Amino acid sequence: DEIAEIGDDKDAIYVNPRHAQDGYEIVNSRKKPSMPCLGFGTWGVEQFSAELLARSVDTALKVGYRHLDCARVYANEKEIGNVISDHLRNGTFTRDELFITTKLFNNEHAPPDGAPLRALETSLKDLKLDYVDAFLIHWPFR
Repeated sequence: DEIAEIGDDKDAIYVNPRHAQDGYEIVNSRKKPSMPCLGFGTWGVEQFSAELLARSVDTALKVGYRHLDCARVYANEKEIGNVISDHLRNGTFTRDELFITTKLFNNEHAPPDGAPLRALETSLKDLKLDYVDAFLIHWPFR
Protein backbone atom coordinates (compact mmCIF):
# COMPACT_ATOMS: atom_id res chain seq x y z
CA ASP A 1 0.00 0.00 0.00
CA GLU A 2 1.14 3.49 -0.80
CA ILE A 3 1.20 5.50 2.43
CA ALA A 4 1.89 9.20 2.77
CA GLU A 5 2.46 11.26 5.90
CA ILE A 6 1.11 14.77 5.56
CA GLY A 7 2.99 17.76 6.98
CA ASP A 8 4.43 17.57 10.49
CA ASP A 9 1.52 15.47 11.79
CA LYS A 10 3.10 12.02 12.14
CA ASP A 11 -0.22 10.65 13.50
CA ALA A 12 -2.05 11.40 10.24
CA ILE A 13 -1.49 8.62 7.74
CA TYR A 14 -3.31 8.50 4.42
CA VAL A 15 -3.54 5.38 2.30
CA ASN A 16 -4.27 5.89 -1.38
CA PRO A 17 -7.39 3.89 -2.30
CA ARG A 18 -7.10 1.22 -4.98
CA HIS A 19 -10.78 0.25 -5.43
CA ALA A 20 -14.08 2.12 -5.76
CA GLN A 21 -15.23 0.88 -2.36
CA ASP A 22 -12.01 2.01 -0.69
CA GLY A 23 -12.31 5.35 0.99
CA TYR A 24 -10.60 8.28 2.59
CA GLU A 25 -11.04 8.44 6.36
CA ILE A 26 -12.63 11.68 7.47
CA VAL A 27 -10.20 12.61 10.23
CA ASN A 28 -12.11 15.46 11.89
CA SER A 29 -15.31 13.47 12.29
CA ARG A 30 -16.69 12.25 15.58
CA LYS A 31 -17.34 8.74 14.21
CA LYS A 32 -14.36 8.73 11.81
CA PRO A 33 -16.35 7.52 8.81
CA SER A 34 -14.87 6.74 5.44
CA MET A 35 -15.83 8.56 2.25
CA PRO A 36 -15.57 6.37 -0.86
CA CYS A 37 -12.90 7.70 -3.17
CA LEU A 38 -15.10 7.27 -6.26
CA GLY A 39 -18.53 8.89 -6.39
CA PHE A 40 -21.39 8.79 -8.89
CA GLY A 41 -22.89 12.13 -9.89
CA THR A 42 -26.62 12.36 -10.55
CA TRP A 43 -26.95 15.62 -12.48
CA GLY A 44 -28.85 14.96 -15.70
CA VAL A 45 -27.80 18.21 -17.40
CA GLU A 46 -31.47 18.65 -18.34
CA GLN A 47 -30.84 16.18 -21.18
CA PHE A 48 -31.62 13.00 -19.28
CA SER A 49 -34.87 12.11 -17.53
CA ALA A 50 -35.05 11.35 -13.83
CA GLU A 51 -35.97 7.78 -14.76
CA LEU A 52 -32.85 7.37 -16.91
CA LEU A 53 -30.67 8.78 -14.12
CA ALA A 54 -32.33 6.38 -11.65
CA ARG A 55 -31.51 3.44 -13.93
CA SER A 56 -27.93 4.72 -14.14
CA VAL A 57 -27.73 4.92 -10.34
CA ASP A 58 -29.11 1.37 -10.13
CA THR A 59 -26.34 0.13 -12.43
CA ALA A 60 -23.70 2.13 -10.56
CA LEU A 61 -24.76 0.61 -7.24
CA LYS A 62 -24.77 -2.89 -8.75
CA VAL A 63 -21.17 -2.52 -9.97
CA GLY A 64 -19.92 -1.23 -6.63
CA TYR A 65 -20.32 2.54 -6.38
CA ARG A 66 -21.20 3.51 -2.80
CA HIS A 67 -20.96 7.32 -2.97
CA LEU A 68 -23.86 9.14 -4.63
CA ASP A 69 -23.68 12.88 -5.26
CA CYS A 70 -27.28 14.16 -5.31
CA ALA A 71 -29.09 17.51 -5.16
CA ARG A 72 -32.74 18.52 -4.91
CA VAL A 73 -32.32 20.94 -7.80
CA TYR A 74 -31.56 17.97 -10.09
CA ALA A 75 -35.24 16.95 -9.68
CA ASN A 76 -34.47 13.23 -9.47
CA GLU A 77 -34.06 12.48 -5.77
CA LYS A 78 -37.43 10.67 -5.54
CA GLU A 79 -36.45 8.26 -8.29
CA ILE A 80 -32.97 7.79 -6.83
CA GLY A 81 -34.53 7.23 -3.41
CA ASN A 82 -36.61 4.40 -4.84
CA VAL A 83 -33.45 2.77 -6.23
CA ILE A 84 -31.57 3.12 -2.94
CA SER A 85 -34.57 1.73 -1.04
CA ASP A 86 -34.80 -1.29 -3.35
CA HIS A 87 -31.10 -2.08 -2.89
CA LEU A 88 -31.35 -1.71 0.89
CA ARG A 89 -34.42 -3.95 0.99
CA ASN A 90 -32.72 -6.56 -1.22
CA GLY A 91 -29.55 -6.54 0.89
CA THR A 92 -27.18 -5.31 -1.84
CA PHE A 93 -25.52 -3.22 0.90
CA THR A 94 -26.34 -1.65 4.25
CA ARG A 95 -26.97 2.05 4.81
CA ASP A 96 -23.65 2.31 6.64
CA GLU A 97 -21.85 1.27 3.44
CA LEU A 98 -23.27 4.23 1.50
CA PHE A 99 -22.04 7.81 1.46
CA ILE A 100 -24.86 10.07 0.24
CA THR A 101 -24.37 13.75 -0.49
CA THR A 102 -27.12 16.24 -1.25
CA LYS A 103 -27.05 19.99 -1.56
CA LEU A 104 -28.74 23.20 -0.50
CA PHE A 105 -29.57 25.30 -3.54
CA ASN A 106 -29.03 29.05 -3.92
CA ASN A 107 -32.56 30.20 -3.10
CA GLU A 108 -32.58 28.14 0.12
CA HIS A 109 -29.61 29.70 1.97
CA ALA A 110 -31.58 32.18 4.07
CA PRO A 111 -32.77 30.83 7.41
CA PRO A 112 -36.06 32.79 7.57
CA ASP A 113 -38.96 30.37 7.59
CA GLY A 114 -36.50 27.48 8.03
CA ALA A 115 -35.62 27.13 4.33
CA PRO A 116 -32.39 25.12 4.87
CA LEU A 117 -34.09 22.70 7.26
CA ARG A 118 -37.07 22.27 4.90
CA ALA A 119 -34.70 21.59 2.00
CA LEU A 120 -32.86 18.92 4.00
CA GLU A 121 -36.10 17.33 5.20
CA THR A 122 -37.43 17.21 1.64
CA SER A 123 -34.25 15.55 0.38
CA LEU A 124 -34.36 12.99 3.21
CA LYS A 125 -37.99 12.18 2.40
CA ASP A 126 -37.35 11.93 -1.35
CA LEU A 127 -34.18 9.85 -0.91
CA LYS A 128 -36.02 7.66 1.66
CA LEU A 129 -33.18 8.09 4.13
CA ASP A 130 -32.93 8.97 7.82
CA TYR A 131 -29.73 10.93 7.24
CA VAL A 132 -27.29 12.05 4.56
CA ASP A 133 -23.55 11.90 5.04
CA ALA A 134 -22.89 15.37 3.64
CA PHE A 135 -25.27 18.32 3.17
CA LEU A 136 -23.43 20.91 1.10
CA ILE A 137 -24.17 24.43 -0.12
CA HIS A 138 -24.46 23.90 -3.87
CA TRP A 139 -22.60 27.11 -4.52
CA PRO A 140 -22.34 30.14 -2.28
CA PHE A 141 -24.10 32.66 -4.52
CA ARG A 142 -27.71 33.70 -4.08
